[in-house]
Amino acid sequence: MKISTKRALALLIDSFIFGIAVAILQLFFPDMLKGKGLLLILLFIPFFCRDIVFANASLGKRLLGICIYDSEWKRPSFIKLILRSFGTATVGFALMWKSKFADGNTLSAIDWEFNKFGTRVIDKKVFKELEEVAKTQNGDFAKNMTELYSLYLRDMYLKQK
Repeated sequence: MKISTKRALALLIDSFIFGIAVAILQLFFPDMLKGKGLLLILLFIPFFCRDIVFANASLGKRLLGICIYDSEWKRPSFIKLILRSFGTATVGFALMWKSKFADGNTLSAIDWEFNKFGTRVIDKKVFKELEEVAKTQNGDFAKNMTELYSLYLRDMYLKQK
């Protein structure tokens, strides 16, 4: 399954869990959201912090076997995960929508995330395979991993055109 598909499914799982939590809160506090814009904004904070739960993945990502890594192929910092969550939930979502239905260039949305936040979302199995190869190559591990993953993505997304 492509990483973009896994990411979309992970978002659906996370959204469903968030929706259930809000619905349960509304059962106990039926007037909770009436005329309280600030409370509604505060309710979305956990949704934007979802990737912090497991250090570099939300529950949906964890269930689908994908994780977020920074440009050094380590777990991103807390701040980087927060900024990434807001960015991918707004501009990133629009870019993915555009790539899916307008221009078909999924790589542009994936590259945008890396260029803007220095993060990559990768399948754990693919990470392990590429990590083994990157460790055997000369030079900087992070640079080798980035090149290998870029080649992997381009092969996956450009071979169908």
